[in-house]
Amino acid sequence: MKLRIGGAGPIIGHCDSNMGDKDTKYKATYGFTFSLGHGAVLWKSKLQRSVSLTTMDAEYFALSEAARHASWLREVVRELTGTATAAPLIKCDNTAAIQIAHNPIDTERSRHIERRLHFVRDLLSQKSLQLVYVKSADNVADVLTKGLPRVPHNDCVRGLGLE
Repeated sequence: MKLRIGGAGPIIGHCDSNMGDKDTKYKATYGFTFSLGHGAVLWKSKLQRSVSLTTMDAEYFALSEAARHASWLREVVRELTGTATAAPLIKCDNTAAIQIAHNPIDTERSRHIERRLHFVRDLLSQKSLQLVYVKSADNVADVLTKGLPRVPHNDCVRGLGLE
């Protein structure tokens, strides 16, 4: 397989996480990918440092890490091209994480989240980041967090620009 890159377009990212299991000492694996034009230009998959208590916690951590890298990638593109790009778009398959990111008020559900993870809120309020929901079946970052059956795996791989 080869990675197809090139073409113009906005920075589009996908992020995902899975809940850990006994093999990972209950630590979740998160992953994200960013495409610019036709193919992925940045991706990461990593075990989280601590145990997440809920799926929303694990997904919000992944979203925060993706937002941090989106901000960096936007700056790199600006430096290379000399022009500002549109705010990166991150697609996330967890509505609770999206709601927490858009809500600047701490609630019972979000009070325990570390402050550093709310970086995504700052980017959203500055309009430096866009965040939308994507169905799990259409989330190409899914391949970075767990083993998938052949058809979903191939769909994710094609979505990343591999051919």
